[in-house]
Amino acid sequence: MTGEEMRAALAELGWKQADLCRRIDKDKNTVSKWAAHDPPAWVAEYLGAMLALDRLHRQFVRPLRPANLASRE
Repeated sequence: MTGEEMRAALAELGWKQADLCRRIDKDKNTVSKWAAHDPPAWVAEYLGAMLALDRLHRQFVRPLRPANLASRE
């Protein structure tokens, strides 16, 4: 994962670099360096897992109205 790919993953999640800092308990300067260069491999794995969970959440949990309620309108 490149720094650019990391920034894209954060954008897809709707996270800022500060959000990643809090979640992984790293200093903001560390994450800023990763964004400018390449983050460690474990960051790519972590963000990949978070993206997969986010996609599952959007698919199965986030819909606001069940299909049977939408048909009543």
